[in-house]
Amino acid sequence: MFDKEVCRYFMKFLETDFKKSRIPKRNFSLKDRVGNLLAIRTSKYPSFQRALVNLLKDDKNEYSISV
Repeated sequence: MFDKEVCRYFMKFLETDFKKSRIPKRNFSLKDRVGNLLAIRTSKYPSFQRALVNLLKDDKNEYSISV
């Protein structure tokens, strides 16, 4: 079943002649249509970025960040 889905995905890609017909489903945006901020660039805050990466790596699922 998985292999059929993968083949179907690539077949659709080939049939479109490598042209983008619509916006990809998997896109990331920092702002919404109105202009509200949806995300922050963590590169500006290295200690927060390290804490966030460590939290995501942790298996305990404790969702608290202390910087």
